[in-house]
Amino acid sequence: MSALAPPRIDSVPSCSRYSSADYDESRAVAFDPRDPTYLQGFAPSTVGGFVLGAVCAAAAIALGVWLIWVRMKKLSWKHELQSVAVDGRSGANGRGGSIELPSIGMGTRVNGGANAQMTVGRDPITNGSKWGIEDESDSDSDSAEEVWGSPQLRGKAAAALVLLTAAAVGTCVWAVVVSSRNVNTEADRFWAVIGDARDQVTGVLTTARQLQKDAQNLRDVFSLAGTRLTDGAAQLPEGVPDNTTSLLQQSALSFDPVILTSNASIDRIQIYGLGALDSFEQQFRGETQRAHSYRLPIVFAVCYSVAVVLCVALGSLALRGRQPRVLGCGTIALWLVSAFVLLFGAGVLHGSATVTEDACLYAEALAFEEAERQTTSSDDQLQRQLDLGLRYYFGVAPLGVHLVAGLVYGLDFDAIKSTLAIEEVQQASELLNGPDGAALLGVNSTAAANSTAGSSSAAAVALLRALPGALQGLPARVDQLADQINVVTIGSLYKRAKEVLCCEWSDNAAGLFVAWTASSVCLLVLCAALSARLYSLVARPGRRNGLRAWLRPLCW
Repeated sequence: MSALAPPRIDSVPSCSRYSSADYDESRAVAFDPRDPTYLQGFAPSTVGGFVLGAVCAAAAIALGVWLIWVRMKKLSWKHELQSVAVDGRSGANGRGGSIELPSIGMGTRVNGGANAQMTVGRDPITNGSKWGIEDESDSDSDSAEEVWGSPQLRGKAAAALVLLTAAAVGTCVWAVVVSSRNVNTEADRFWAVIGDARDQVTGVLTTARQLQKDAQNLRDVFSLAGTRLTDGAAQLPEGVPDNTTSLLQQSALSFDPVILTSNASIDRIQIYGLGALDSFEQQFRGETQRAHSYRLPIVFAVCYSVAVVLCVALGSLALRGRQPRVLGCGTIALWLVSAFVLLFGAGVLHGSATVTEDACLYAEALAFEEAERQTTSSDDQLQRQLDLGLRYYFGVAPLGVHLVAGLVYGLDFDAIKSTLAIEEVQQASELLNGPDGAALLGVNSTAAANSTAGSSSAAAVALLRALPGALQGLPARVDQLADQINVVTIGSLYKRAKEVLCCEWSDNAAGLFVAWTASSVCLLVLCAALSARLYSLVARPGRRNGLRAWLRPLCW
């Protein structure tokens, strides 16, 4: 367990559609896109889209089966018409009677008397009002207009179909525009922020290495001079105190803590800085780039283009009341397109909007969990240090940068600067920077000035020449690190990442969900109206009750 409980962080940018009021502690604890349990948790939000999509697919299948059944009945009907014609001629010779003809969903009784006139040549699929039979003696054979209502009612139904078609076309165009807007660049902008964070961490690592190098140079130069005096390779110049040898040795040892802490800091930055960024990128970059692939807008545009063409063509056919076969096949195709839109829009996009909302509100909670995961369970001190560092950068712990440097990076800035203020170090620095420094290091002063020393003294020359820069560079590196790890510098990257998550990804995901859901609902209603219109064109409107009576306004 973490040494500290993760705090509630409500740092939602003002540009976001979400606010601190949307924060939920239980969701913050559960948020982890890598955890199957979390994915199962938001799965119910996709059920509605999947169910409606399955209903649309089932409706397409049912409509196709019904049209096949109608076609089979038509063939059977033509055969029966020929029999009716023969019996009708017999009835004209005095043999009256009636024959029960098979029909679709109803029985139609045709009198076999002399008044029966057969229209065998008419196609009941292309003209379904009488199903190929005209009976002058049938007193119940009302006209279609009388059966299916007044012209005003039929006009309202036609206007409603026009409005449905226009709504479906409009929402489809809206969905295409929303889908193609910034899809290709959203992931790139987010990972550009992560790239800037990597550059910032790399800069901190470079400065820490330079700090370690300066401390190592100072230690080496003091140690070399002290060793030469101890071994008798060099003699103390006149006027130099007798304790110069121990002074140099003590000065060299003074930089050991600086070197050790610098090495530990470099390890931490590599593991918990660059290592964490590498792990995050490896886990999420591929998924985010696939979700924002440039291919998706092409798929969306093709899908909605087909939907728009079908809506316009089928709406026109339904208004004219012709070509039921074409209307039927097109309606099946539109049902299938509606199924895809519902599955992806109300299903997948709803889940995606939920994940992006959680990423906006609970990204900090995931960062705390990631820090805990990267540390061993036994290292409570390190967990606490990283925890406090995250609180500092998230703006909930008002710590000083020097304290954060010690807790998170393992660097004691004050101790590093105070090392140069040690009296022995100052005396040793003055000695080696003076005219006697080259002699103590066994380097000819001319060679040291001109860098012409041989290979045997090249290291000594390099140390001697690096001494002034190291003495001045060590405190400068500390100040540079303080600026690089400051909350203002790191915090700006954090705010940029939050703006991308909350103001671009979340808002666009929610916009996609709304646009796709609206278009899918319009397509669903239009498909239902077209299916009803198709049924009214195929089925005989000879009865005022049942489903056909309920669909009466659609049969203008």
